[in-house]
Amino acid sequence: MSVEQCAEEIVQLSRKPDFGETDESHAALADLALQASIKAALRADPPRGSLSFAVDSERGRVRLRGIVDTRKEWNDAARVVTSVHGVTGVKSELRVTAEIRSPMGE
Repeated sequence: MSVEQCAEEIVQLSRKPDFGETDESHAALADLALQASIKAALRADPPRGSLSFAVDSERGRVRLRGIVDTRKEWNDAARVVTSVHGVTGVKSELRVTAEIRSPMGE
């Protein structure tokens, strides 16, 4: 099969109802766009500069997961995320390194 034939096959498949837009696909795309906006805002924030934790979202509700070094970084991350257009809520599951206890009780 040629490249042109493959391309035409893909175009034809994309026209089938199975590949049509749905409310779920719109929501998933909106979540991905929001996550990208949040990550860009976090990277643009001078104290943050880099992103060392995960950002998930579902219909505007954002969840932050991972580890940060200080409580200030935790607060800064929540502040930046809250300021992003489209965020309706933030659940921070970030853990602060200094506050994590060793399982050995150290």
